[in-house]
Amino acid sequence: MINIPEWHKGIIDQRLADKENNPDSIIDFDQAIDDIEKHL
Repeated sequence: MINIPEWHKGIIDQRLADKENNPDSIIDFDQAIDDIEKHL
């Protein structure tokens, strides 16, 4: 079993809530990488 610190669980809970409340603001990993590479 993996022990996850409470502070990390809080971050995960917040990110999941953000995703649920703003699903259109999420981009997939490949799109994020493409966006980053455009600015390099």
